[in-house]
Amino acid sequence: MQRGTLKKWDDDRGFGFIKPDQGSKDIFLHINALPKDIRRPKTGDIIIYELKQEKDGKFRAYKASIQGVIPVFPIPKKSYSSPSYSSPSRGLELMLNSIQSIIGVGILAIAAISFLRAFNSTEQSNSISPNTTVNVPAALNPTCTIKGNISVSSGKKWYHLPGMEDYATTTIHPDEGERWFCSEQEAIAAGWTKAPN
Repeated sequence: MQRGTLKKWDDDRGFGFIKPDQGSKDIFLHINALPKDIRRPKTGDIIIYELKQEKDGKFRAYKASIQGVIPVFPIPKKSYSSPSYSSPSRGLELMLNSIQSIIGVGILAIAAISFLRAFNSTEQSNSISPNTTVNVPAALNPTCTIKGNISVSSGKKWYHLPGMEDYATTTIHPDEGERWFCSEQEAIAAGWTKAPN
């Protein structure tokens, strides 16, 4: 490698002449001999170069650099369509969409669980296991003392008032549709008929 001082530079035309540290003849320097990613040369710059002789016998500099000036190599741009690279903003967008989807599914799951719990709670309050017999004396349920019973033989819905002949022996099975009523009007509105005795 050779070293010299840029003695003259014509920036408009993109060439100049180097005064070598060793030797007397000036060396021609064209802008194309310098890296594209450094600043433009100016008179007085120290130039490091390789010397090349042209076919006409003249010497010129090539593979040159300006001493102390570091090339700034740009980061190569990759296409967003490349399978090995994705845009950071696109990646962020995909991540946010995934989070929104997960949150949406979570909200739906919570709503479904809440609904099922409420439904099961209602069912449990309105029904009892088929293996359990309910026989609630009126004293334990003073506000709803009318028994709504369904005949096994006819399927007829009868309601029994306290004091009626079969009231004490009537057993309510909520799992079979039987229930308690708080008033006769409520029982009649639900489709029950007053028991004959």
